[in-house]
Amino acid sequence: MLLIMFLENLLNSLFLRQILLFGWFLVFFSRLFTEIKLNSIGMSNSNISEDSPSVSIIVPARNEENNLEKCLSSLQQQDYPNLEFIIVDDCSIDKTRAIVKKYVKNDSRFKIVELDDEEPNWTGKNWACYNGYLVSTGKYLLFTDADTEHSINSISTSISYLRENKLDVLTLFPKLICQDFWSKVIMPFLISMIYIVYSPIRLNSKKDPIAYLIGGFILIKRTIYEQIGGHKTVRHSFVEDKALGEILKTSGFNLKILEANNNLKSFSRTGFKNNFNAMQRALSASLIAPNLLIAFSVIIMGFIAFIIPYYLFFYDLYGLYFSHLIFSSLILFFMLSSYFLEFKNILYTNKIFVLFYPLSAIVNLFALLYCSVKINLGYDFIWSKRKYKKFK
Repeated sequence: MLLIMFLENLLNSLFLRQILLFGWFLVFFSRLFTEIKLNSIGMSNSNISEDSPSVSIIVPARNEENNLEKCLSSLQQQDYPNLEFIIVDDCSIDKTRAIVKKYVKNDSRFKIVELDDEEPNWTGKNWACYNGYLVSTGKYLLFTDADTEHSINSISTSISYLRENKLDVLTLFPKLICQDFWSKVIMPFLISMIYIVYSPIRLNSKKDPIAYLIGGFILIKRTIYEQIGGHKTVRHSFVEDKALGEILKTSGFNLKILEANNNLKSFSRTGFKNNFNAMQRALSASLIAPNLLIAFSVIIMGFIAFIIPYYLFFYDLYGLYFSHLIFSSLILFFMLSSYFLEFKNILYTNKIFVLFYPLSAIVNLFALLYCSVKINLGYDFIWSKRKYKKFK
């Protein structure tokens, strides 16, 4: 009874609305500042010549028959002169290997690494990336995913930018193509959370400890990769791109994240299950050594931040206090405006999907709860049709 009275008083209080409005005001202007300040990589490749440094492009591929053709075709058409392509078939059971062999047969720049057995104590695509590195020869390494599509000058532009700005590592946010209803509901929200929690502006600041890489495009000097131990160092990590970024930044290397502009596209998974698993993988970065109390606290805070504002708006719409309605309306305005900014980097998605924000939030919070409980109880973690035990 006391709890019900407390909740009723809380929902009727102006203070709750003021706190939510202040919080979403800060989120919106933080996102807007990021959009203004975050650079996009240009389209120039004026510094590229025949004697440009060699680049090894490493593509880990596991059951990627639906995406791989687009990726390899776009890589084959690159205007950069000194490339080798290393495609690692990671124990695929579909037509992935046959697609790769077609390119190997017709283009001497292509190599295939065939993995038929999983390596114990290695998680995710780390083993595939590491095996690709072992046969590479380039002075620079580019790790890119099989579900990407590159513009004709994505490599030349990136190499030019990296060298001109004296970077050790360059990583790019791709333009995302959401291919079905669930990817349009889930993925923009997930990207929104990444921007809010791990602002790219903070990553590009040498004074801020925040660090991560975008797995779809990681361009790194070979010597730097070898110095940190490469993917072998993060072999237990479900989210290896974040783990690599943290190691690189704490080691003092110069890394930068940019928007890919039209240089790089990435294709989402399809179906609720695949997108839900993608969300779990992203969330697992903070749940490898989870604390259920912290996880539940985050879920409660998320419910208050993402769901309660809608309740307050409709509650105030039929309420007695006009001032409350002004506050709840402004909360929704800043919430939806902040979310709307994410759709700039998502292609072919109707902006009306911003109205699915409550559903996106509910799915995300459920994924966090599900992931937290599952990891704490010691259940397998499933990604790309593989089962993983929690590593200590």
